[in-house]
Amino acid sequence: MSRPRLRLDVVRAAELDEGAFVELWRLRGRLIDVQVSVEPADDFAAFRSFFAGAGWVSRIVDEGGALRGFLGWHLRGVETPAGRRPVLDTDYFFIEPELRGHSIMARLCADVCARAAIAHRSARVILVGHGYPSSLLSGARFAERVVFLQDADAAGWEREAIFGFCERFCGRSFDVGRCLVKMRTTPKEPGRTPKSPQTRALLRRFEAHDPAWSEGWGLPYLLHYTPRSLAAGAWRMIRG
Repeated sequence: MSRPRLRLDVVRAAELDEGAFVELWRLRGRLIDVQVSVEPADDFAAFRSFFAGAGWVSRIVDEGGALRGFLGWHLRGVETPAGRRPVLDTDYFFIEPELRGHSIMARLCADVCARAAIAHRSARVILVGHGYPSSLLSGARFAERVVFLQDADAAGWEREAIFGFCERFCGRSFDVGRCLVKMRTTPKEPGRTPKSPQTRALLRRFEAHDPAWSEGWGLPYLLHYTPRSLAAGAWRMIRG
């Protein structure tokens, strides 16, 4: 069966009406289970709050105009020993399961990185997020390096970038002692063993730092992107 034609629709969150946010929230609700202890109104309020201020939404839309996935993100800068770098603070990446290997994934990653690189005049881009294994592995396929707070070799500025994300967007859900985030959802993971040794090793790192992910604990992470790593990730997707 042929893959559907998809396009990216990137818009400032401030330009969306409430109906658009309800549509995003409902798609998320179809793709992951919200914990029964979380009231729908509270969940929507928390979801909506991420997009406050200067947030952006990258929507994945099919030929008929139907929403098939999306990513929420904010852009900021951080000082590193090599100079100032752009940081993409990301959350709420969802795409329909049958599209996870679609080229739109590479286009989405390349698009947000290009926007960050142009805004800060830097070829190297940092992405910070949190979540379950599939969330990390989706973004890590395009990354040069993956960093967790628990890593002994994590640089001070990398830790500060992750802590900054958690303090701003996770609030009281962030357990500082465990370096984990209490999610409002129950994970729906594919359950497939990754094909490549590198991906299997990354999954083992994830699970060593977050053995409670199946209980609804998300792991914060930081990804380093370069033009070379983006191209390599896209090539791996093409090869399957």
